[in-house]
Amino acid sequence: MKKYIYTLFGLGFLATALMSNQSGRAFSGRTGSTGAPGDDLTVCKSCHNGPINVSLSLTLFDNGDSVLMYEPNKNYTVKVRINHVNGEIPKAFGFQLVALQAALGKTGTSINTFAPISSNTKVTTLNSGRQYAEHKSRSVTNIFEVAWTAPVKGSGPVSFYAGGNGVNADNSSAGDGSSKISVQFNEKITSSTSSIQKSNISLFPNPANEMVSVQGEINGVSKLVLRDLMGKVIREEMWNPNRRTINLEDLRDGIYLAQFILNDGTTLKTIKLVKRIPRS
Repeated sequence: MKKYIYTLFGLGFLATALMSNQSGRAFSGRTGSTGAPGDDLTVCKSCHNGPINVSLSLTLFDNGDSVLMYEPNKNYTVKVRINHVNGEIPKAFGFQLVALQAALGKTGTSINTFAPISSNTKVTTLNSGRQYAEHKSRSVTNIFEVAWTAPVKGSGPVSFYAGGNGVNADNSSAGDGSSKISVQFNEKITSSTSSIQKSNISLFPNPANEMVSVQGEINGVSKLVLRDLMGKVIREEMWNPNRRTINLEDLRDGIYLAQFILNDGTTLKTIKLVKRIPRS
């Protein structure tokens, strides 16, 4: 008899938990389930793993145009779309989203600048300090949009993690389906026009093989940053005012961005640098 009562209690508790998650797992369960480093080990698929098959897409928009890199302090729209792949057609949808200041797979500080745009979204901040955008309740539409403000200059890569599900709306996780996605956006390297006009820094030779000479006025430069064309930092080193060369021996053939940083952290000039090994 006791076992029967415990079973009924357990089923009742599970049903209550599932019902409460209809308002978002961060809001109701105080848990992040996006698959991001530091989130709870359970993800949407831990419960919603039935015959409904869905996939997720995550896009960053700047005034209607999708972008692959972010500009510091700029306002964007993040759109999460849950796509029905096959199986039973979902009757409703849910999602959860977090943004971390770190490369994919690395834990980092939560960027707490989400704000709802579409009427089916809300924002919840947990005691851990992480902020999540998620569904208000079961949504009949499969698209969720939130506003997001990029972090300050020099923040480096930002990674978004999202989980989503398509459900049959029978108040249980049976028969539902889910998926997750993670996308990294690197910081876009920009230079002030006035700084470029005032700077006469140049590199010679360019293309170069082992060593390149830095010519022009470099007073106030405190750091050199070499990046690839996607903005990823390849090398970062302090700059001696008496220094006039850049060693390229450890770099692969390719195109790089040589970024000269002033003492106040602003970019004096960014120059495209080509590393090319001579062919015999």
